Amino acid sequence: MRQKILLAASFFLSLRLSAQEAITLTSDNFPPLTTYDVIDGMGITNFPFGYPTPETWDFGTEPLVYGTTLYYPDANDPFFSASADSYSTSSRTLFGAVYGVQNYVATTADYFGEVGHKIQGATSSLTAYSGGINDVVVIPVQNQLFDEPRIILDFPATMGSMHHSDSRRITNFNVTVEAYGLDNTPGQMITHVIRHDTIVSYGQMRVYIPSVGASEYYDVLAMKSWQYELDSFYLGGSPAPPALLSAFGLSQQTVPDDADVNNRLYFYRENNAAPLLLMTFGSSPFEAYTGIFIHGDNLAVAGSEELAKDAYQVFVYPNPGNGKNTTIEFLGKDVPVVSYTITDISGKTVHEQKNVSVANNKLSLQADLQPGNYFVQVKDKQENVIAVEKIQVQ
Repeated sequence: MRQKILLAASFFLSLRLSAQEAITLTSDNFPPLTTYDVIDGMGITNFPFGYPTPETWDFGTEPLVYGTTLYYPDANDPFFSASADSYSTSSRTLFGAVYGVQNYVATTADYFGEVGHKIQGATSSLTAYSGGINDVVVIPVQNQLFDEPRIILDFPATMGSMHHSDSRRITNFNVTVEAYGLDNTPGQMITHVIRHDTIVSYGQMRVYIPSVGASEYYDVLAMKSWQYELDSFYLGGSPAPPALLSAFGLSQQTVPDDADVNNRLYFYRENNAAPLLLMTFGSSPFEAYTGIFIHGDNLAVAGSEELAKDAYQVFVYPNPGNGKNTTIEFLGKDVPVVSYTITDISGKTVHEQKNVSVANNKLSLQADLQPGNYFVQVKDKQENVIAVEKIQVQ
């Protein structure tokens, strides 16, 4: 009897998938990118590399843990605020100098992508490379809006969609290397960031929510991405001497080195700018993955209301906060009364409230939390789990 039930379940799942159509992502269901939590997905040991259509990717039983929080603050800088929504922070190296970069992103009617950067500046001695005691590179603070954005998703995006982008960004610097007759000589590093992206499959995916269990299934698009960078260097308006570049481990690039190639596989769902799951392969041609990252926010537990059908978003602020004035806001969902439970990272309940009235869909947590990491689970009046969010207290 059990075998018949399993066969019947498999048959009806097959019928459901066969009838499923690929979702389409547009600016209407792709909100601006904001701060979000990441689940470390490296505990996933068996990931299918084939892409039948439609496909089911089930990682709901893989025990995973929260990894880190990625920050995308609002684009408040006046130079970028009219063109970008938010930014992330990274670092780069030029002639031995390490400098910070703010990478500004935007969601427009036509695309989601990176539209500009702010270089935060740095000064570094070059003596260790060149031997000259006065040799130095100076990278000033500088802002740039790209002539062409680095397009990550070209709207509308659905099964079979393809796009290509070649985004050029410029880093200005001044360099002194006495052996080459360079005395505060102006220079430029021109970087082309090139992407080739194709949506290769679609289907449904569920993941594991740490300390909770399997999430709902979400309709997703699977996008293969091949991306790389090419750097060119100029001094005083002319190409930099090859011998000088070689001394710093640099070269004029016309084809990408393996270290510059990034193969990635993205799984996007509706109403979330971060991919539900991202796999990185480095220069490997989609064979051996080097990382798996899962978007840990806005996940509904299996058996609760289906977010893909009843789309809404959940925001927690301030987060990180002081543990006393935390608000959970629901956008696109009416939640007049809820119950919630707060647990620490070991799973111990530290605070809970039943039948709490919610004003304007903004839930104020009545808890005094000590510094640390916590998880809050929110249920509606019907005991459906409608939010599982991470809270950081500083």
